[in-house]
Amino acid sequence: MSANKRFILNIIIVLLVIGALAAALYALTRPEDEPPAPEEYSSGIEVFSVEPEAMTYARVSNKNGSYYLYKYNGSWRLEGFDGVTLDSNMLDALTNTFSDVTSPQLVDEAGENAAAFGLDKPETTITVGADSGERSFYIGSETPDGSGYYFSTDAGPEVYVMESYVADVAFLTARDYVSLGTAFTAEEITEMRVEPRGGSTLHVVMNPDGAADQYGLLSYWTITEPEERSASNSDVTTVLLTPASEMESTASGIYEDNAENRAMLGLDSPEFSLEVTLEGGEASYLISPAAGEYRYIIREGTGYILRVDDAGCAFLYSTMEQVAEKYLAMIDVADLSGIEMAANGETKTFTVLDGAGDNASFYVDGRELGEDEFRGFYQQIVALLVSGVLEDAPMGDTIGSITYILNSGEKLKLDFTPYDERNCGVYINGKRQYTMLRKNVEKIFDLMNNI
Repeated sequence: MSANKRFILNIIIVLLVIGALAAALYALTRPEDEPPAPEEYSSGIEVFSVEPEAMTYARVSNKNGSYYLYKYNGSWRLEGFDGVTLDSNMLDALTNTFSDVTSPQLVDEAGENAAAFGLDKPETTITVGADSGERSFYIGSETPDGSGYYFSTDAGPEVYVMESYVADVAFLTARDYVSLGTAFTAEEITEMRVEPRGGSTLHVVMNPDGAADQYGLLSYWTITEPEERSASNSDVTTVLLTPASEMESTASGIYEDNAENRAMLGLDSPEFSLEVTLEGGEASYLISPAAGEYRYIIREGTGYILRVDDAGCAFLYSTMEQVAEKYLAMIDVADLSGIEMAANGETKTFTVLDGAGDNASFYVDGRELGEDEFRGFYQQIVALLVSGVLEDAPMGDTIGSITYILNSGEKLKLDFTPYDERNCGVYINGKRQYTMLRKNVEKIFDLMNNI
């Protein structure tokens, strides 16, 4: 439930509780021979009253759009969305609030100063009806003390004050009445493709059966487009998965999905398409260009269009660089049989025997190293932090290389090449990948020379 919904419901509950407590206190303290208070001593001016159960429709127009709620065979429906489940709590807020409208103050009996109260062209109108009749409420400007709003009705020119908690119900959007549920959670996503119109597609895939902690992988996520790279689990989750799963929760408007609305809301030529593959299905979206603070989205197959916050769609502009792996060669020593390093015409070969066992032993060019010495050195040549993604640079002469030899016999070779004053280029098994700070590369090969 949104914060707006909770606020309105809490206000209504508090008022009902206060009323019940007051009635109970009066019943306990009133002398038995005192007659009940006459109705004319009501705490407010009665403007409209029917039984809540007797209300049969409500037509609302406010700055968020227009919608029509009506009863059919005893159940409430939202026009154009007969298949959508409505929120019973919000329907109760509507019927309990607008079935009995009172005002604490009559401010203008003639209504000749409509413009002064914002009622010459009221932005918000709500018409509620029952079998016994209907009443339209025109809501204008907020009162100077901020406690309510000026309003008039179709029953006469009088201008009243409407308390804020009543007006808040008239300010609700169609979306506030709709229980759409959660489309999916971040944890359910196994693949995501963001395709901008005329731009570069970003495609990430999870492979839960792949080898972990190998080839720079800190996660099971891989970038396949715009080019294949290892992805960072934490960054994929933070930058893509979580905001995508929360996008629908920011919706503040709902519209029927038809050709007319698609054209009007920019969905006949969407700026993005989003495809999300889930453990048990999929969700496909079309997303409009930004329209002020909002965008319009369609989740295919739902039959409706949602208006969502533009800020919640910022993830659509994410780049490969933002979700690419930030470290190189996260290889557990238990999976390692050797390392070959070369720089400045010098080479060194490290051998690892039973790296995970109690009898592990380590050698450099045939000379045995103490376990602490080797592990201290190894910690400085794995988990190498990258400084960026290497763009369009053919591999030339190398500064040096590190080749990790796995127990399986497979090799992972990192070649470091000049790139710019601050960075070196990094190639993994001959494939262009990342940049790394030159000072960090030089430190690695200094360590090689000194061990």
